[in-house]
Amino acid sequence: MIAIAKHTYESRKKMLLEALSCLSRIEPSWAGRAEKIGESLEGGFFTLAVMGQVKRGKTTIANALLGEPLLPVDTLPLTSIVTCIRYGKGKRFTVSFADGSKREISAAQITDYITEDKNPKNEKKVERVEIEHPSAFLSLGVMLVDTPGIGSVHLHNTEITHRFLPEVDAALFTLSPDPPITEAECAFLAESAKFASKFFFALTKSDYLPKKELAKLVAFNRSMIAQKIGLEKRKVKLYTFSAKQALEAKKRSQRAWLAKSGFSRFETALRNFVVRQKGWLVLGSSAAKTAHLAQETLNQRLIEKSSMCASAEELEGRLRRFEAELQRAHSLKEKLDGLIELEQRKIMEGLDEDLEGFKRTQAPLIVEKVLRYAEGIGDCGNEEFNRAVEEFRSQCVLEALGSFRDLQEQKISQEFSRRIGAYSASVDEIIAGMEKAASEIFKVRIRSAAGGERLALESNFYFKLSREGQDTDSPGIELALPRFMFRKRKMQRVERQVREDLEINAGRMRYDFLSRMRKSADAFKFRLSDKIDAVADGIRLASRRALESQKEGGEGAQRRLEKIDRDISELGRLISVCRKIESEVKK
Repeated sequence: MIAIAKHTYESRKKMLLEALSCLSRIEPSWAGRAEKIGESLEGGFFTLAVMGQVKRGKTTIANALLGEPLLPVDTLPLTSIVTCIRYGKGKRFTVSFADGSKREISAAQITDYITEDKNPKNEKKVERVEIEHPSAFLSLGVMLVDTPGIGSVHLHNTEITHRFLPEVDAALFTLSPDPPITEAECAFLAESAKFASKFFFALTKSDYLPKKELAKLVAFNRSMIAQKIGLEKRKVKLYTFSAKQALEAKKRSQRAWLAKSGFSRFETALRNFVVRQKGWLVLGSSAAKTAHLAQETLNQRLIEKSSMCASAEELEGRLRRFEAELQRAHSLKEKLDGLIELEQRKIMEGLDEDLEGFKRTQAPLIVEKVLRYAEGIGDCGNEEFNRAVEEFRSQCVLEALGSFRDLQEQKISQEFSRRIGAYSASVDEIIAGMEKAASEIFKVRIRSAAGGERLALESNFYFKLSREGQDTDSPGIELALPRFMFRKRKMQRVERQVREDLEINAGRMRYDFLSRMRKSADAFKFRLSDKIDAVADGIRLASRRALESQKEGGEGAQRRLEKIDRDISELGRLISVCRKIESEVKK
């Protein structure tokens, strides 16, 4: 996409708003949908999400863009809830909960809701935290979003970030020197590319490395990014800076420090994009939606005109033929439903094999690691020994589970999208077949309004240890045993505890993946039914109007025909306007 003159953007925006107004007059039943498109176009804001692995400095970048330490940071993985910050004349903080309720809070209370420490596993059922802030950057029409990191031992945090992806317009993907970009980050980047239309890449903490090492790291990261999102390496722009220095410089109003941090160059590029191109992203999306709505209306008008020129008997015959075609479409859909069920079973068979292999290979490795750790614990009391072993066992189990689940998340998501996504073409074929049949039955040429479906897996999952990290097999009285006897008993239980934890969580993972696939596949099938019904309802509406006009006869019927001709001409013009705007945006 290229930057286009502001006056050109404003003129195209005006053309599109006029097209929406005209469409509402032609077909009043579309007024609600047209109004929503217009509201998005008038608002003109887009979502910029700060994303990446845990401890890459995402929250510090968000604070640096705002110019103050608004969001909490820590040495440990902290952010656990999506936080949305948009422009407001003053500061305002609102918590939205899963049950639909909201609560206004103070700035000091933010940590109570968005951090893992104060809201573990999101036990407070927070949907997101919304903040209004008088930032000059946000006033340009940006909603800045701070997301939990991927790759955390708190797996539910990774899932929260994945679920937010469909809402992202542009992504600020954050990296740091240690380590370089990881396989998990590459997988997440590839998934993000399905949703975000624009990427900015930032390597923070650049002040930690000498220039030569920094240059090598930048080259390596750019190469990996280019591979994952299918770009030429030279087109991947990776900004290097110290967000921490930039934030400190802004707090003290030190322009020289800000320039030295490297943040100014990045901030200028981001601001220029927002000013020059942000509106075009929204404009292109709105034009596509308006064109789709206009095409549906045009199809209905063409069918209505054709039906008015037919006798009542002929029209009834056409409708019977169309209803037969509709039954055929539903029959094809039922076959498609069966094939989708079969694909899900195949995916689960592969997961079951992987789960068994994981439990078989990981249990002895974890047990050996825990026993070796326990043997190395020096002179200490039984209670301290028990606590240290339990904490280490929990850590080892969670790390193994987390690594396995990250790989399965990537594998199953790709397999699900490949297997089930292949049927998106079948969906379009069914809809296009209906429209083709309608063209032949009603003797008109209508254009297809079919469009591919996007599939995604959704989840709200976290690992649960069999004893939440505590050895409840050790009654208090055992702590009074001699040290050598207590340690022996403790280490004898380790293998069973590890295998229990792996078994429990393997079952929970299996159920989670199965539930998610079923939910996503059911939604996919429902959308297909909804599309079939929408096409059928539009044709029935057009035919009913034609019958009513025929019954009215004489001048009334003639006036309706003249109105239909005017509508067809105007709708053709509106579609042409929308397609022109779409093509300009894509250049």
